[in-house]
Parts: sequence; structure tokens; C-alpha cells
Amino acid sequence: MFTLNSGKLKRYLPCLMIFIIILSLFSFAFPQEAEAQALTFTGAMKLLGLYGTVFTAGAGVFGAAVDSWVTELFTSMVNVLLSFFGLLLLLAGFLLNFAVKITVEHMPLFVKNEGVRAAWAIIRDVVNITFIFGIVYIAISTILRANGPNIKELLGKLILAAVLV
Repeated sequence: MFTLNSGKLKRYLPCLMIFIIILSLFSFAFPQEAEAQALTFTGAMKLLGLYGTVFTAGAGVFGAAVDSWVTELFTSMVNVLLSFFGLLLLLAGFLLNFAVKITVEHMPLFVKNEGVRAAWAIIRDVVNITFIFGIVYIAISTILRANGPNIKELLGKLILAAVLV
């Protein structure tokens, strides 16, 4: 099994990268053309492996008419689903625009508010006190030799969190 620290991964990673680079060069050197085709109901059933078991298109003119009718029905259902999800995407876009407008354009109005400034000062001070207590806890644990090597990792994570905040 490969893990991030395993020797096998370190040994095979350069070979894998070289293989990917060579494969991508060959894909540019020998391009393939793709061609899309309309998928009929019969073709979809053959693709899913259901043709000939439950769904059969029949024979002659009747089979072609059923195939055409089912294809139109399937196409209409897919169009309705795509329209629905398109409207959901449109709504998500409007909500994103609204959120950006509030947070970017109207931010100076919020920051100038005295309540926001007071709340920011309180939250900032509480977080700083929490970091100080964390460093004191780590110092006392180090002095008493409690929790061993985990404390050193915790100190690094705490300092990183303090810098990021």
C-alpha cells in the first residue's frame, strides 16, 4: 500500500511523472478526432446492456415509430431537467453577485459603524488571550515534561494559527 511517507512512492514517483509527460507528448503528436452522434432510445438501451432483455424496439415501421417517440420523450425530459438545473444555476449566480456586492461594495459602510468596531476589538482581544493561554499551557507542559513530543507539534500549529489569524 502506498502512503505519502513510503519509500515505494518516493521511488516510483519520478518514473510515473516521466510516463505522464511522455504520454501527454504522444497525445499531442497523434491527435484523435472525436465525433458526437445522436443517441436513440435503442442505442441507449444497447449501451446500458438492456436491449434484448426487457426493452425491445419491435420490428419494421412500428419499431422505428416507437424508437422515434421514445427518443423524443427522452429528449424532452432531459431538456426539462437541464432547464431546471440551469435556473438553479442562474439563481446561484444571482446570490453570488448579491453576496459580492454586499461584501465588497458596501463593506466600508459596515466598517465605519461603531458597533462593528467595538465587536471587532472584543473578538480580537479574546482570540489573542486564547493564543496566550495556549502558549502558557504549552510552556507549563514542557516544563513538567507532560505529553512528550506532541507538545512541540502543538506549539508549531498554535504559532501558525496565530500568524494566520
